[in-house]
Amino acid sequence: QWQWKPAETDASGRRIGIQRFDRIEMLYLTTGDYSALQQMNTYFPTETRMLIEDMLHLGQVDDPDINTKFLFFFQDSTLQQMLNDVQQQFNNMDDVDEQLSLAFKRLKEAIPDIAVPVVYTQIGSFDQSIIVSGGSLGVSLDKYLGVDYPFYAEHYSEQERKLMHRDMIVPDCMSFYLLSIYPMPKGH
Repeated sequence: QWQWKPAETDASGRRIGIQRFDRIEMLYLTTGDYSALQQMNTYFPTETRMLIEDMLHLGQVDDPDINTKFLFFFQDSTLQQMLNDVQQQFNNMDDVDEQLSLAFKRLKEAIPDIAVPVVYTQIGSFDQSIIVSGGSLGVSLDKYLGVDYPFYAEHYSEQERKLMHRDMIVPDCMSFYLLSIYPMPKGH
């Protein structure tokens, strides 16, 4: 059973509390359960909007037929297999949660005024790994299925695939988050 888990973001070392948006998303995409869709829109309205509009480019979240488009989009056999693989590989993310907590604790020690984002997981369509928006940091689990994942072998270079595994989630989160706050100077 999915339940809302508030993020713990203080510098005392308490866990970050990764928000498992992917679980509600998965429930809707695999069963068409309308209550899961309602939970997505209630508990994760911004994340749902960004996923549907900005990542998947399916239309506006308030379009009358957007729920059908969203559900239909993931009926592709490759995406169905990916949903299953994400569910298996990321059933437990306590290790990532602990690593993120430690990383943000160290970041707060180094830069005390930095805000710690709310971190959530989602499932995209193999095109983006980390999404930074305002005070949130989204991790697209479909980009971390492992170096030898069959879809990756067909669509990504060997160099790119070396970075597409579970151990890269925390370094990618920290890199993208810091770059969103402290962008590289133009020309670098």
